[in-house]
Amino acid sequence: MLLLDIETFQVCGKSSIWDFAAIDTVTKQEFHFINAAAVARASDLLRDNFNVRFFERKHVNYCLNNQTAERLNHKEFIGNIQDLVDNYKVISAYNVNFDYGELKRHRIKFDKKLKRVCLWGSFVNAFVNHKYVAWCFDNQYISEKGNIQTSAEIAYRYLFDPDYVHQHTALMDCHSELAIWDKIKARKQKLEKSTSFHIVKKRLKKLGY
Repeated sequence: MLLLDIETFQVCGKSSIWDFAAIDTVTKQEFHFINAAAVARASDLLRDNFNVRFFERKHVNYCLNNQTAERLNHKEFIGNIQDLVDNYKVISAYNVNFDYGELKRHRIKFDKKLKRVCLWGSFVNAFVNHKYVAWCFDNQYISEKGNIQTSAEIAYRYLFDPDYVHQHTALMDCHSELAIWDKIKARKQKLEKSTSFHIVKKRLKKLGY
């Protein structure tokens, strides 16, 4: 299975992928590509004081100083991702609907038989129980609407490190999500192929909340 993560920025409601990483969950081989053209565009927009969502000046330094990623032009970036996903029958991400949808929007083609595993929904199935809900209340991990939080950051805090902060850079997020995946797999619970808040609410309703 290929576990992947993408990072995007948004300008005027249109998103662009600037960071992509993936890890083979069996061999642990890592793949990391940076879209140099997208980063240059976002950097120019920041310099000109445009409102760029989900991209900050620290990300420019991250791209310049990163020693693991291949820096590619846009065509190479998309081509490398396409070549990679063509080699896998199963892909996974924490919110696989988002990553899959963004990659398709950027013209990545997926085989019709491709299987997807959503870590978010699978985490909910494996770990959201009375103990987890009590832990969320104790740590104030409750949204403004009163919902139990189940993000990748909160999941990692629950499983490993209460002080963990999600980096929102592709390879680092893949590392944390791979650790979450290993815990999910050990529980041998139902794996979800997609997730919505409906699944979270359904789980909580089953627990009596």
